Amino acid sequence: MCPSIAVSFETLKESDLIDGDFYLADLLSENNKSVRKTLKVILQEDVFFINVERIDRLFKEVVFKDGGRAHNKFWTKYERPPAKEYWNYMLC
Repeated sequence: MCPSIAVSFETLKESDLIDGDFYLADLLSENNKSVRKTLKVILQEDVFFINVERIDRLFKEVVFKDGGRAHNKFWTKYERPPAKEYWNYMLC
């Protein structure tokens, strides 16, 4: 699990989410906002919102532990989102 977001691996095991759900929300984003609203996790600026109804009772949102510094530093090296023709491949 990524140490810069405030969710524990144990919580994820109970929720049917994986750390990849957070990465996918981040990867498929532009200006720190997810471009696909059907993902299990959606990034909106500096908060990940859980987009699965049965999980809402465990937690609804996840924030960055460091205010997003590590996140911003990581994404200065890469361009998001990838070309749209790759989205379906990444979502399968």
